[in-house]
Parts: sequence; C-alpha cells; structure tokens
Amino acid sequence: MNFFNKISGHSAALDTRIMNPGDVFFAIGNGHNFVQNALQQKAKCAVISDNKYACDKTILVNDTVKTMLDYGLFCKYKAKAKIVAITGSVGKTSTKMWLAEILAKKYHVMPGVGNYNTIYGIPICLSMLRPVHDYGIYEMGTNKCGEMSAISNYLKPHVLVITNITDAHIGNFGSYQTLLDEKLSALSGLPDDGVLVINGDEPYSKNITHKNIITFGEKKHNDVVISDFAKYFNNELKSCEYYNCAAIIAVMIALGINYKDFLQYFASLNPLRGRGNIIKCKYNENNFTLIDDAYNACPTSMKAALHNLATFHGTKIAIIGEMLELGHMSYYYHEQIAKLLVSLKIDKVYFVGSEPLCELFREFGFKTFNNITKDILDDICEGDIVLIKGSHSTNLWRLVDFITTQ
Repeated sequence: MNFFNKISGHSAALDTRIMNPGDVFFAIGNGHNFVQNALQQKAKCAVISDNKYACDKTILVNDTVKTMLDYGLFCKYKAKAKIVAITGSVGKTSTKMWLAEILAKKYHVMPGVGNYNTIYGIPICLSMLRPVHDYGIYEMGTNKCGEMSAISNYLKPHVLVITNITDAHIGNFGSYQTLLDEKLSALSGLPDDGVLVINGDEPYSKNITHKNIITFGEKKHNDVVISDFAKYFNNELKSCEYYNCAAIIAVMIALGINYKDFLQYFASLNPLRGRGNIIKCKYNENNFTLIDDAYNACPTSMKAALHNLATFHGTKIAIIGEMLELGHMSYYYHEQIAKLLVSLKIDKVYFVGSEPLCELFREFGFKTFNNITKDILDDICEGDIVLIKGSHSTNLWRLVDFITTQ
C-alpha cells in the first residue's frame, strides 16, 4: 500500500479500549462504529472500508483485514528482525516470555503481546517491530482446522517451536489425530532454510522430516538433553517447565547464538502470573502458600500441577475448575483427574464446574460448587498449600485476585 510509509512506526490496533495514542486503528466489520472514538483517543489515523465513516484522518481501502495483514508484513520486512514462532498445547506463553527475557540481556527483542496469537493478532504484533529489533517472538494458536497453516504461512518464521501436542482443546477437533494434524500444519509455513525446534520425547516427532531440526527433551537422543542443563535452571520450577527452558536453549542454537553466554540467566526465570507462580498469602488471619495456576487448564497441565502440589509438605488443598473444550471426552478426562487426586492423597479438594461433573467429583468425596464463591476458602488453615487451577472461563483467576488483594 502506498500509504504504509506514512504510517510506518505506528502500531496497529483493533480495540479502542486498549489502543494507545498514535496507533493506527483498523476498522473491521462493526469496528467502523468506533472510528470517531479511536480518533478522539489520538489515533494516528483510521483505516476504513466504508466511505460513510470518512473524514480527514481516515484512509479508505477495499478490505481492512487484508490491509492490516499487509501492514504487518510491511513492518516485518522493514524491521528485518528474525522471527521465532511458538506453538503447542502447553507452555507457549512461558516459552515466549522467558525466551524474550533471556535474549533481552544482549539483544533488542519484541515478544508478541498477550494472547494475540491468531491471524488477527499476529499482524498487530508485527506492527510493533522496529528496525532496532533483532528478534520478534510470537505464539501461534488454533481453535479449528486450517487456522494454524494460515498463520504459519503468513508469518513464515525463521524458527518454529513446537513445545508439545496434547489433548488441550481436543473438543474443537473431534480426535487427537485431527488435533495433531492441525498443530503440525504449522510446518507448511516454515521455509526450507528455517529451523524446526521440537520436543523429541513426543512420539510424533520421529515422523517429521525437515532439513533442519533441533530436538529437546529428557531422552538422551535429543540435541538438548534437560539433565545436561538442569543445574542452571531455577530448581523451584516444575519438571514440565524444564522443557520450556530446554526449548529456549534449542532456539538459541537454531539462531546461531552461543547459548553458553546466557546460561547464567536461567536461574532467575520464574513462573508467569497464573501459570504456577507461588505467592505467600494471608486470609482470615491464616498464612498459607498459594500456587496460582489459574490462567488455564487442560488434562496434561492439570496432571502436572497436581503432581507438583503433591511434592509440597503440609496440608495440600486443590481448588480446581472444569477443563473446557474437551467435547465428548470431558467426562473421561475429569474422571482421570478425580482418580489422580485420590492416588496423590491430596488432603482437601474443591471442584467448580457444571452439575454433571460436580456429581462425578462428589462421588469421590470431594466438595463441589457450580460457581466460584469465597466460601471455598473457608477451610484454609495456617500453613496450608493451596493450588488454584482451571480453564480460564471458569473464572478461578478471580478467586486469586480476591485472595491477593486482601
């Protein structure tokens, strides 16, 4: 587009509620109703496709979605930063943010913001790139077939990371094989000279062919073996988070960076908020330890969180929410979790979810609630260890906010 040079250096925005002065507002669909709002908030300009919203600070185009995608690529190529794309079922955000934190010790890095991991979010992230940046690091997410290949082919990363492929969101795909195929379709956007960084412990990794592959994991056949580097990692991290650290080392190798210069920084990596970070709290005059893992949940991450809880000394309490987007497999996976709670001998369990699943958990002797309530916290005593984890839409994160603002 011939106007891109005029708006170069200004980030794209879709939502006037979170945009910044100087952003370029792209009006998509009903977004046209907020053009004047965007301009009142000091947007650089607004890109529109409906002439009735035109004014002296709007740019009229045929298709605002395509224009935004093109602008993202314009910013990418102008910046010339190397692109790292991260996908997988668990660990995407932690790997992204930790990689950015590590690389920022010596380089200029721009990680993707929030959960902007869709075909609409990625161009916004790319628009934040500037010529000073050495690396852009982004997540790629998918909720239905075809999304992953579209994002990957748009982004065309220099390095593609697949953290793992588990049963998260399996309800959207019908079967694990369909989910697996969708995630692996990310390879379609990796250039021939690009590098694939993949969890070599996963069975599907053995069937992948690409010119440049770097593997990480616990098994000795991997290029980056966790046990070789574990002494450098924060020993308070969960074992599954060691995989994220190993993936970061693999990415540095893929980028041609001497990872040995960065090993000293791994000990300072801590879980992100809502992803297993540990908080010392006080409620009803009782001091206790909170494991805040409330950002999201799937069967794999729930099992890992419960195994981690079981390693603590003291009375252990699990406040868990329903795992969503599991489709017809939902009852099966929740029954697995209930059985695991029994086998791990978690002292007190509270489940928040739909009534059929509440009935299941009551059969195991656990307390249940259909909605979050502070009454769940009444049984917390001095010195307890409390895990809070559930799918984001169960709103258990609100319970964490309530506790931590007391």
